[in-house]
Amino acid sequence: MATNQGNTRLGWTLLLLGTALGLLHWLPFSMDWTILLIIIGAGLFAAGVIQASHRTVFPGAFLALLGTLFYLKHRYIIHERWDTIWPLIITFLGISFLVRFLFSPEKRGELWSGVVLVVLSFILLVTPEIWFDLLYWCGRLWPLGLIILGIMILLKSTRR
Repeated sequence: MATNQGNTRLGWTLLLLGTALGLLHWLPFSMDWTILLIIIGAGLFAAGVIQASHRTVFPGAFLALLGTLFYLKHRYIIHERWDTIWPLIITFLGISFLVRFLFSPEKRGELWSGVVLVVLSFILLVTPEIWFDLLYWCGRLWPLGLIILGIMILLKSTRR
């Protein structure tokens, strides 16, 4: 069964990639790599929705959103510099986790990952100077993260 799903995903991917490349050569309008990225992402997302598979929904949503950002930046619709809009990429990762959670609600990690990434990216977008403070504190407090992770692992192992 897993091989059949893998073949179906590969078939959808090749179908969409071939269609996009064919459109690139045959249609009179110009299509660049950003549109190709959007098409591949939308195709993976559509394949995931049609098959009710959470595996292709995540990369599909992420690639479609990322392609849209690159398209808008490439066409000068978004004029901001990359050093101010890069947190949008984190937002797209968060949104992709949230979309994946919609397809597999039993996985609570997807929900919390998405929420944390969206909130973090919002903070970085609103106050870009906090990025340097965040790097400073992460550089100073990373051993605390190891301690917390160790405690969590020990607590989980004692529950069993």
